[in-house]
Amino acid sequence: DDDLTNIINQRLIHSIAPDIEISIFTNVHDALRFLEDNDLKGDFLILLDVNFPHSSGWEFLDKYKRFLVQSSVVVLSSSIDTGDRKKARKYETVVDYITKPLSLELVKEMLHQ
Repeated sequence: DDDLTNIINQRLIHSIAPDIEISIFTNVHDALRFLEDNDLKGDFLILLDVNFPHSSGWEFLDKYKRFLVQSSVVVLSSSIDTGDRKKARKYETVVDYITKPLSLELVKEMLHQ
């Protein structure tokens, strides 16, 4: 996402879970490389926008299927298109589709599921 949204989301998450480690990626390639390097190190909660520069969250999800550890993915998007919601549900790792902006209540729900 854009830098300002990433900072706001990071602060929201840290206000509820200050010790949680957060990694932010602004392109699909870097996110996938990080996950490749850390595939067997644990389970992650991935907040995924469907819009990336030069790529998409859908491309990420298609490539993410090959990983051994399948973390939960929450699609966080400004799109209210029901087609996007239906498409997201087709991916086994997608556990929720949230329309921006992220809120304290949504963060609490995600972290305490």
